Amino acid sequence: IVSENGVILECNLSASKLLGFSQSELINKQIIDLIHPSDHEIYYCQKEKYFDENILKQCELRVLKNNGSELWVKLEPLVVVDILGNPIFGFVLSDITTQKQIEHKNELEESEKEAIINSTTDTIWSVTKDLKLITCNKSFLDSTKAFSGASYKVGDDVLQRNFFPKEVIEFWEKLYLKEKKKKT
Repeated sequence: IVSENGVILECNLSASKLLGFSQSELINKQIIDLIHPSDHEIYYCQKEKYFDENILKQCELRVLKNNGSELWVKLEPLVVVDILGNPIFGFVLSDITTQKQIEHKNELEESEKEAIINSTTDTIWSVTKDLKLITCNKSFLDSTKAFSGASYKVGDDVLQRNFFPKEVIEFWEKLYLKEKKKKT
């Protein structure tokens, strides 16, 4: 539980252990002192929405543990009022560090994959069973644009009927069905 001024009023044992402090060390501490400097704005926006607009919305930010290490947490706000009925900023902390590390790893892998795929002049694309575009490289986009004037985005039918002659569509559909039968 945090006051409108950002002072920690109450803290349970789970939160104190998560942050590496004793409960007594956290009481009367400014919450902003625990939040990573780059994420202060996230906290202030969350707090403002709560006190000014009465909007409760969860957010993710980094906090600094007692040993100085970073911890990603999800703040889930609670509706809390004091004994006089005044609003108090309450929330539940959940450790999402592992999730954030996995997301970061996946983003790096995706960027690496895109860099490799886009570094070739070969056209590369992937489609669903009904020939909708899943992904493609820059060479595919450039060559199809040059050939037909068609611009593609994920989900488009790669055999855009209004751009390709019937024979081209039939050729590619036949080729795709042949490859599909090989894989099943």
